[in-house]
Amino acid sequence: MFIERCKERQNILKMFYNLIKLKKLLVMAFVLVFVNFSVFSEFSVALYKIDAKDINKQTNIAINNAIFTFINELKNYKILDRRDELFPKNKKAQNDIFDKYDYVFTGKLLGLKDGIKLELILIDSSNDVTRTIHKVYRNSNLILLDSRVLVSSLFDMSLNLVSSDKGLKNKIAEKIDKEFLPITDLANLSGTWKGDKGVERIEIMRGGRAMAVLSSGVLIRLSISIDAGYLYVKQLSAPLARQFMGLPDAVAKKTARLGKTPTWRLKISQDNKTLSGIKTDIQVIHDEMNIISSDLVEKLVTWHRQQ
Repeated sequence: MFIERCKERQNILKMFYNLIKLKKLLVMAFVLVFVNFSVFSEFSVALYKIDAKDINKQTNIAINNAIFTFINELKNYKILDRRDELFPKNKKAQNDIFDKYDYVFTGKLLGLKDGIKLELILIDSSNDVTRTIHKVYRNSNLILLDSRVLVSSLFDMSLNLVSSDKGLKNKIAEKIDKEFLPITDLANLSGTWKGDKGVERIEIMRGGRAMAVLSSGVLIRLSISIDAGYLYVKQLSAPLARQFMGLPDAVAKKTARLGKTPTWRLKISQDNKTLSGIKTDIQVIHDEMNIISSDLVEKLVTWHRQQ
């Protein structure tokens, strides 16, 4: 009887030991999976200098720095900053870089008679696929204002990029229609929204009323309505010079007199936390004192609901 009890105790202790051992193995496996996920979830990008031709040095530096900032904002990539050198043309040197990094970013700037051509290039080292996108701007100021959208689109792997503004806009519109839902009820949108450049926050209230507080401190009244599943947002109040923060004072005052105000056409995400779509706004070409020309331009915007 005593021997049987001893054996029984030994079996219980053995089972207990095996359970502890299994628990340790499971914990170790979880840690390894977590570490691997953390390591491989962040892709690396070697960021090289944008090659410039017929562009002055100061403009070249400003655009290179702006593009670097826009890529850094994506926060999904580990960036190697190599803006002090051009991407090598030698195939062996290129292959050495491809062995170390997931992507290589570079680009070209070309001075034209009617403006500046900006071409952005992203190379996937795993399959040697090159994604390019380009646009012609009338001056360097417009590049600094608009190129954030180009960078975002270049790194959006769900878009099959084409080298034309019209094609890009069509792809962006298709992406919004595919990933975002029609809006049917204004009441579901009430709350505070953020995300639009130059806008501190947007307040949507019940009863179809809304307002926006701009980064300059200006408060503007908005009208909101639904048509064919889209939320249409328009500025009700007349434009003020302080709305145009990026312009010299004299130009901002003259831009306000044109009477052009921004409009938005948006759809909503499945979780009701994101509005995304196209913003139409005025863009002016100036000589620091006078407006040379003005156009209405379309930009991709995203608003996020605040808690």
